[in-house]
Amino acid sequence: RARGRAPGEALDVCLAADISGDHTQVALGGPAKMLRVYSTETGELVREIKKHTDWITALEFSPDSVFLASGDRSGGLHVWESITGREYFDLRGHGGSLSDLSWRLDSNVLASASEDETVRLWEMENGAQVKRWNAHGGVLSIDFFRDGRIATCGRDRVTRIWNQDGAEARGFAAFADLALQLVLTHDGQRSVAADWTGDLRVWNAGDGQELARLSSNPPAIAEMIASARAKLVAVEKEHGELAVKFAPLESAAAASTPSNACCWMSSQLAGSLGTVVRCRSRGSNRRPTSPSSGGAAAEAPHPAAPPPPWARRS
Repeated sequence: RARGRAPGEALDVCLAADISGDHTQVALGGPAKMLRVYSTETGELVREIKKHTDWITALEFSPDSVFLASGDRSGGLHVWESITGREYFDLRGHGGSLSDLSWRLDSNVLASASEDETVRLWEMENGAQVKRWNAHGGVLSIDFFRDGRIATCGRDRVTRIWNQDGAEARGFAAFADLALQLVLTHDGQRSVAADWTGDLRVWNAGDGQELARLSSNPPAIAEMIASARAKLVAVEKEHGELAVKFAPLESAAAASTPSNACCWMSSQLAGSLGTVVRCRSRGSNRRPTSPSSGGAAAEAPHPAAPPPPWARRS
């Protein structure tokens, strides 16, 4: 038990945070159920909002910095005026923990993702729910494209892209574990998502091609140096073994100088030509001995060479 706290009272940690689009405010929320807003210029606490009845699990400023949306573990969802802290809408409908929030670029539509397996869209004119669909068996992260499409990931380990009518436009290859978080690049060309194990992947949002896999837990510099040294030792050892193995071949190659090799080839060629000459001089053109000729060998006539094509008559 923490010192000075009653049994069962949770420590206050940050479970959700966001910075306003004009970079003047930072909002924090956590198990204390208190929404706190700080000034980025002075670091001082600007206001505290006590409205949520459970842990605050999601926060998001609107792109124009006019609104601040907050969601909690019991499905509570509120929209606040970011300058005054007054409640603008109390959005009711979710039956599970709010896992993530995202605003459309024009700040007129808020998208909410929940463990109740739904994605919901809310308009800021009257606070009405304008669309809802089921996804992932529990939606864990959500983000708006600049063109109005929506990207999500969740408990089914898959990252998906949706049109605003709830129709699925594309799905990416599944992770090995729960897909916990995704973000889109500023131009909407790439989707970056990660799962429970720390597997971090980058996809082309247009065609779904995987572009890269990154390490979310890279080793320390000392570990990287030690690993490089171990690889160097292994390579040097392999080089030494290969040098011993090929030493006899190198010696033989050194003994066979180019001049020696040429002399050897000349002698071999001369010997072959001499054999051919001797064979022809010994009567290789004589006919075989016929029994009816009494054993005398007849001289084989040389065939006449055909005239060249230009000397032939038609």
